[in-house]
Amino acid sequence: MSTPRRRSREAALQAEFARSHTQDDIDQVVTILGSVSEPELRRQDEFSVRLLTTLDRHEEEIDAAIASVLKKWTTDRLGAADRAIIRLGAVELLHFEDVPVSVAINEYIELAKLYGDTDSPRFVNGVLDAIRKSSARGEPAGGRS
Repeated sequence: MSTPRRRSREAALQAEFARSHTQDDIDQVVTILGSVSEPELRRQDEFSVRLLTTLDRHEEEIDAAIASVLKKWTTDRLGAADRAIIRLGAVELLHFEDVPVSVAINEYIELAKLYGDTDSPRFVNGVLDAIRKSSARGEPAGGRS
C-alpha cells in the first residue's frame, strides 16, 4: 500500500515527465493537478504542486546540482523517466527540510523501480546520494529520523 506522499510524488513524476515532452508551462500542469475534487486527492496534489513549483522556481540550480555529480554524463543524456525522478528527488533534498533525507532518497528509488529500467534504482540512488553529500543536508542517508 502506498502512502499519500508516495502517490503525490508519483503524480508529480508523471506531470514532470509529461511536461518535459509537451513543454507545457508549470501553470498548465498545476491547473490540471488542482482540478481534483476529492479531499484526499487534493491533499496529495498540494504536495505534488509543491514539488513541481519548487522545481520550476529552482530548475537551473537543480539541473546544475545534478550535472555536478554526473561522471562523463549530461542531464540531456539521461532517460526521460530517470531525469524526472532525479530532478524531483533533488528538489526534496535541496529544498524540503521537512522531509528526511533517507525518506526522499528511498521514495525516488521506489519510483525508479516502477518507471525506470533495471539499472535505474541503483543509478538514482547514486546520483541522489552524491547530491546529498554535496549539499548542506549532507547527513548520512540513514541518519535522520
